[in-house]
Amino acid sequence: MNKKVIAVALALALAGGSYAQDDTAKKKVKAYMVSDAHLDTQWNWDIQTTINEYVWNTISQNLFLLKKYPEYVFNFEGGVKYAWMKEYYPEQYEEMKKFIEEGRWHIAGSSWEASDVLVPSVEASIRNIMLGQTYYRQEFGKEGTDIFLPDCFGFGWTLPTIAAH
Repeated sequence: MNKKVIAVALALALAGGSYAQDDTAKKKVKAYMVSDAHLDTQWNWDIQTTINEYVWNTISQNLFLLKKYPEYVFNFEGGVKYAWMKEYYPEQYEEMKKFIEEGRWHIAGSSWEASDVLVPSVEASIRNIMLGQTYYRQEFGKEGTDIFLPDCFGFGWTLPTIAAH
């Protein structure tokens, strides 16, 4: 084995050992996890499959978990998916709205639908956000507070300016 590799491995092992003995490692910490579902409606299936299988699974399974576990918090993005929930699953939609009011179902992202932020024009991105925010205000009395890009292929140079607005 290369002597340099052995030296680096030894240095890392020793550094880790000294950190493990540090008093700060004894402090109790609390970790939080928020469940999230990213539903890519433009990828591998048609709209009816998205609505009948994936939107249904998302709303029904997460309503089950929200009812069963009082500490469960869920994050979901895309105004168009909420519109489909309202149209196709109105009973579950009304149930979901109660969890949004409680802060346990978080409206992730500000847009109507997840999109690429490299190729479309700035105007297209802003209109996407405007559509999403309008829907969220009308339906939930809330606005999205973030730009949620779980399946992004890069970040365009205009994104900070778009996010600032």
